[in-house]
Parts: sequence; C-alpha cells; structure tokens
Amino acid sequence: MKKKIRDGLIFYVVVPLFLTWFIWFPLGMNYLYWTEMKSEFHIQEGYWEFFGRNWYKKSFNIRVDYRREYEEKQEKAAE
Repeated sequence: MKKKIRDGLIFYVVVPLFLTWFIWFPLGMNYLYWTEMKSEFHIQEGYWEFFGRNWYKKSFNIRVDYRREYEEKQEKAAE
C-alpha cells in the first residue's frame, strides 16, 4: 500500500512539477531580460511583444540586438 501511495505521489506531483519547470524557467528568465532591457535601453514594447521576438535567442544575442537598435535611435536623434 505504501508503495502505491509513493508511486502515485511521484507520478502525480513530482513528474508534473518537473515538466512544468521547462515552461516556467524560460518565461521567468525572459521576463528578467525584459525588465533589464526596459530600464537600460528604454524600450517601449510590452513583455509579450518582447517574448515573441526573443523567445528563441540567447541573452547575449538579445542584448546585442537591443544595443544596436538603441545606438541607431541615438544617432537618428542626434541628426
């Protein structure tokens, strides 16, 4: 009986929590990147727009893209 309870807990609690980690971790990290980019490069897009553009990129590539866009906007504003 104890083995059935243990197996049930593992199957219905531990396994789903482990599998949802693959969803929540990227969403959380992307949210942290968004808040950082928003404060550093003054982006106006919302989180879901940011997520849609960058969900498949690594953090360094996201930073390079936004830095490039920010510098282009600064050059246009200086002209």
